[in-house]
Amino acid sequence: MKINSALIHVKNYIFLGVLIALLSLARIVPDYGGYAMSIYIALVYCRFSIAVLSPMYLAISLIFDHTLWGIIYAVAPVVIMVAAKYLHYLFAKPMRLYAVIIYAALSALPAMFVDFPAYINLEGIVYSVSLVVVCLLCCTICYAVGVRGIGRMLSVDEIIGGFALVALLANGIYYIDIYGFRIYWLLLGIAMPYAYRNLSLTQGIVIIGAAAVGGGLWREDLAMAGAVLLVFLTAYCFVQNRWIAGLAAILTHVICGLYFEAFAGNYYLNLAGFAAGVLLTTLVTDKYMKKLPAFKSGYGRESAKELVNRSRQELARRIGLVSGVFYEMSDIYSKGVVKYPSPVQAVPKIAEEILLKTCAGCINREYCQNLLGGNQQKLIEGVVTTVLTSGKATIEDLPQYLSSKCIQLPALLANCNHLALSYDIKYASGKEFEVDQKLMSGQLKGVGNILGELQEEVKSTVNIDDKLDRRIVEELGYNNIVCSDVMTLTKKGKSTVSLIVREGDRNKKALTQVLARLIRCPLEKSEERKLPDNRYCLTFTGTPKYSLTYAVASYTKQGSSASGDTYSVTKLSTDKVLVALCDGMGSGTQARAGSQSALDMVSAYYKAGFDNVNSLALVNRLLSVVSKDTFSALDMCVVDLELGIVDFIKQGGVQSVIKRLDSIQIVESNTLPLGIVEEARAQVQRQLLSVGEMVVMFTDGISDALTLKGIGHILNVLSSLNPRQICDEILNQAKALGLKDDASVVVFRLSTAVQQAA
Repeated sequence: MKINSALIHVKNYIFLGVLIALLSLARIVPDYGGYAMSIYIALVYCRFSIAVLSPMYLAISLIFDHTLWGIIYAVAPVVIMVAAKYLHYLFAKPMRLYAVIIYAALSALPAMFVDFPAYINLEGIVYSVSLVVVCLLCCTICYAVGVRGIGRMLSVDEIIGGFALVALLANGIYYIDIYGFRIYWLLLGIAMPYAYRNLSLTQGIVIIGAAAVGGGLWREDLAMAGAVLLVFLTAYCFVQNRWIAGLAAILTHVICGLYFEAFAGNYYLNLAGFAAGVLLTTLVTDKYMKKLPAFKSGYGRESAKELVNRSRQELARRIGLVSGVFYEMSDIYSKGVVKYPSPVQAVPKIAEEILLKTCAGCINREYCQNLLGGNQQKLIEGVVTTVLTSGKATIEDLPQYLSSKCIQLPALLANCNHLALSYDIKYASGKEFEVDQKLMSGQLKGVGNILGELQEEVKSTVNIDDKLDRRIVEELGYNNIVCSDVMTLTKKGKSTVSLIVREGDRNKKALTQVLARLIRCPLEKSEERKLPDNRYCLTFTGTPKYSLTYAVASYTKQGSSASGDTYSVTKLSTDKVLVALCDGMGSGTQARAGSQSALDMVSAYYKAGFDNVNSLALVNRLLSVVSKDTFSALDMCVVDLELGIVDFIKQGGVQSVIKRLDSIQIVESNTLPLGIVEEARAQVQRQLLSVGEMVVMFTDGISDALTLKGIGHILNVLSSLNPRQICDEILNQAKALGLKDDASVVVFRLSTAVQQAA
């Protein structure tokens, strides 16, 4: 770790050395050059090691100018800054920015006195003032980058400082001439694609504009700066395709250079360098380009993202604790279940208790024991069995010995009847309590599972893409859609877009098209809310891979006020749909109310997140407790629109039919309806559907009239993929064959999201 840290420091100071060298070459005022002094003072102010910076600055400055003036120019700021550092340390006073300005002015004075005549003119005065101004600007940007770190939001003065520093660096780079080739053009070619691909338009204009101004000042030709900026703006227009943008930059450079003669010097050689730089950066893919650092030009939403994610983490932690509580409660209920042996198994125990209660104080106890050889319990067990079977034992049910010899006969009969029946009642109550405990344990565990899944969902990190949001605003503007605010959240690969638009823009087709193109996935409007100022806040979410098309047809029994059949198609989540068909007992309003109640309860539990077993077990238990005289046959399908998987869940429902692309498949059902027995178990079968395949669900009224063979024949004959036509045909055929009961049929088909949109 120490070696890595040392290497990082070495790299940093090598970079600073290059920075000082380039600013030594910079020329803003003709015949007056060098701004190494300004950057040296700024770096000292930004807490870089003065012990390392001072010899580095002295060496670089003396290499470029080792005259008497150059020596004084190099030594003066070092002496002043070393003394200032010592004094600030001695008096424990921090070095403020106003003090740095004074030190910069004092550092420029010795060189001015050495060559005083040269400074008594406008250019000399401008150069002297510019040294102090550049030092101030370098202090602001170096502090922002060197102390706070790159990638942070920059204030206005820091942006100005950055502009000045980049311009000076570009000015120094432009000085480097290798046999007519200026490396400035190669570096500009590398920087320009980075700017228009990884920065906003404003950021790009600031950075490329600064580089253009720096080169133009060295040549004393600001028209060149305008031409460079034009090259950047032209390329930015085609930023959606990096190759077209790179070609646009090169062609614009050619037009400005050859037609307008904006670039002097060895143009073709410099053009080749620029084109090579553009090509190198264009080769970098978007994936790696996004990893490069970028400055925030405005008040970004990094803090908002961090706040949201921290809040989600805390909420996930608390949900996890609550989930653990429910798991513990479930465990306590499951371990606390008291199981009683059945009455048949408990006969010996009951007989033993009767003997203890009846014979304990009997004066003939020893006589009976000697006479029967300890077989009294066997005699009593027979009586207990009679009580449990017939409900009561009389003297006629007693063995001959007991009825003729037992002097405790009335007490014996009373105890046999009382204890046997009491145990029977206790067993029934215990059995019911055991079922309730298991059910409660299962539901508590189900709640724990739901909360655990919710914890994982909440714990996942939310990403906010500022660059994408800016592009959305720009693209919508091109389509005359005014978007005042937008935020794109990405979680587990799925995007949600929330934006605010004018009332007249909320239903424009281009809105969804632009979002789908930029997000790169189909979107649908999931929420629309009107704001107090008459604008609308719209939320778009990604659509799953598949969609569902369905139809329902039903028939009410003649003479009945209402059908006992009910159906429901419920969206459980963005990618899951529940299709349910419930057949109540009989026909009429009471049967319909019963089936609707069962369907509503099941749908509610599924929407809450309970699984198949727990949902149906609880509903079945509730129905069996609430009413012993009603039951409902439930036929359900949970369709996964992302994977194309269907779970068939049957609780007393009849068979279902899948119309495959080349065959007919029957989904069997072998379960009891809801509410008949307390511990009925649902039948769950999983099937994979392909696009175009259909599922046909129906009640027993349809199957009794047509039979499975008849339904299969109809599906084979019909070539239509329209669920409505199939529903109508099945119901009409059932009527033609004398349909006598309530009947319902639900048909749904799997299709792609694109087909559904079409």
